[in-house]
Amino acid sequence: MTFSDVVEAIKSLSTEEKQEIQLLLKQYLREEQCEQIYENFQSAQAEQQKGELKFSASIHELRQLHRGIILEVSFSSSFKRAFKKRFKGNADLEAKFW
Repeated sequence: MTFSDVVEAIKSLSTEEKQEIQLLLKQYLREEQCEQIYENFQSAQAEQQKGELKFSASIHELRQLHRGIILEVSFSSSFKRAFKKRFKGNADLEAKFW
């Protein structure tokens, strides 16, 4: 069964069945996210035990630690809205983060 077959099958379902599928998909996505978080946690724990992790709150130190590596931090949309509201008009700060 192809993806388009699944989509067409879902279109033919009743509203209640579509809502049930929606709830199931949300649950499956939450479970996958939890598994990913746990895997990342285990990986970080292993790196910490090997002494491979370095922590710093200094942006200059972090830049030196990760020369040549681009780090991307994914922030929630609520954090982005709060940040933009707080620093609205400060082009330097906005440019550094977005």
